[in-house]
Amino acid sequence: MKAQKILCPVDFSEDSKKALRVALDLKKQFGAVLDVVTVVIDPFGDYVHPTKARYIESSKQWAIEDAKQDLNKLKEEFFANEQGVGMHVLFGIPAEELLNFAKQEGHDLIVIGTHGRRGIARLVIGSVAEEVIRKASCPVLTVRL
Repeated sequence: MKAQKILCPVDFSEDSKKALRVALDLKKQFGAVLDVVTVVIDPFGDYVHPTKARYIESSKQWAIEDAKQDLNKLKEEFFANEQGVGMHVLFGIPAEELLNFAKQEGHDLIVIGTHGRRGIARLVIGSVAEEVIRKASCPVLTVRL
């Protein structure tokens, strides 16, 4: 298999940084395009009272801007001068957003760390990684720390 479009989700944990290193190596080996994605978790979902919506929206924008800054730091650390790397911030439920993005953008490989910030929630594999593995329409390469 030769990947042409690789997706690598990051949550800025050491596990996801290791997955990013693997994804970068594969990008170079295959001459692929790499999309690095982080998902800002929507803590409220559909349960927002209309009178509180403007506060929620400003918090959402702050969280997205914060995530963009974190991605820029990651870019400087890992691939400051690398061509063919896209940086994306999504908002919502992590596994759902990642799966939708991968499908919409036509990724043919997902490289993901097995445990992120919420790794304690699962003993064997992280909950986001587990759902991505089960539902992805393309191959998924998991990377352990």
